[in-house]
Amino acid sequence: MKKDIIKKKLNKMIKKRFKVKKRNTLLSMNNLENWDSLGHLKLLSEVEQQFKIKFSNKEIPIITDEKKILSLLINKLRLKI
Repeated sequence: MKKDIIKKKLNKMIKKRFKVKKRNTLLSMNNLENWDSLGHLKLLSEVEQQFKIKFSNKEIPIITDEKKILSLLINKLRLKI
């Protein structure tokens, strides 16, 4: 799977989970009102299921925006950027 496809899928997942209609904005726990701790765990669980990967307990509190999730996801899928 290519990076741009992964990015689009992740973006769509985040927007759906947190009911975001904005475009061209960094999707982050800091700037989305609905992105709380429970929503964060639900999102990461969905990402794990969708991409068949697993986040460690150390990674979960660190990946709090779309860019960080994407970066870690690509590393886990062993894709070359």
